[in-house]
Amino acid sequence: DTESEKNKWVTALSELHRILKKNNLPNTAVYRVKEVLDSSLSIIRNSMSSAIIDRDRLVIGNEEGLYCVELDCFEFIRIGDAKKIIQIWYIQTEQLLVVLCGKQRHIRLLPIRALEVPDVEWIKVSDSKNCVATCTGVIRYGTPNIYGLAIAIRKPSNTLIVVFEIDRNKQRHHKLFEFSVNHIVQNMKILSDGRLAVGHPGGFTAYYLHADAAKMRK
Repeated sequence: DTESEKNKWVTALSELHRILKKNNLPNTAVYRVKEVLDSSLSIIRNSMSSAIIDRDRLVIGNEEGLYCVELDCFEFIRIGDAKKIIQIWYIQTEQLLVVLCGKQRHIRLLPIRALEVPDVEWIKVSDSKNCVATCTGVIRYGTPNIYGLAIAIRKPSNTLIVVFEIDRNKQRHHKLFEFSVNHIVQNMKILSDGRLAVGHPGGFTAYYLHADAAKMRK
């Protein structure tokens, strides 16, 4: 608590820092703080969704489109055309972005190389208009794991749920099956046991993705 005690600790910590720097030990920090908030930037102020790509990049979606944020140089790069970006998911293993976008709420797939290479084609998921909920996750474990994409589409009398498998073909996906539910779908999640949990008013229902969507209520 004294001045001399304080100076002793400052000297000790300074010496420790010098030794660590001299030995060039690896950085084992669990996280780093990066400030990307600037109230003068409408890109951030009006953002609706985001996804972390790696330690130096993230993507942000807003009414004006999709942007890649380079954290090291605080640079914003527009990706693709101007269209409303509602929500973003990143499947790191597949190097693929899943984007809910546009006034009619379509689903698009975007290879991650679009962040570095211009004019990469956005892949349209057919019949995804009026999508109200989406989720991604592993639907089959193995070597490698197989990822899936589930989308819920609002219809006049019910909600249609369509499940796709993510693949390495040109379109990056193919349809597995679809089924209808009579309740309003609010959110979804692919569980670790291979079931699709569908949230709705009053609870949720879990569906087996490998048994013709046989229901198992919780």
